[in-house]
Amino acid sequence: TLPILTIFGFSGSPAVADDFFVAPPPLGSDANTGLTEAAPFATIARGILAAGDGDSVILLDGTYGGVANTNLDTAGKAITIRSQNGAPSVVIDCATTVDTRAFNFHSGET
Repeated sequence: TLPILTIFGFSGSPAVADDFFVAPPPLGSDANTGLTEAAPFATIARGILAAGDGDSVILLDGTYGGVANTNLDTAGKAITIRSQNGAPSVVIDCATTVDTRAFNFHSGET
């Protein structure tokens, strides 16, 4: 009998994680692509919506408040949300909305 040879092939390149940038207005706009520091989204929620597993949402320096920047839900996505220049450079202001928190973790996020 002849030996059996099994070959597993993969087409395409491995997935590359994307970075999505967010900055408070006037620099940020949710109409931007979010893919560069020069064209960031205005809200953290828009960055989370655009991101997929393995991607990062990078918050540029500033204060983020209001509905689309609080009570944030990643919907279980395996994403990283971080400040570009460290924690002291970004504030998520939960005082601008009643009965609010910065994040709502309930889908196994870590």
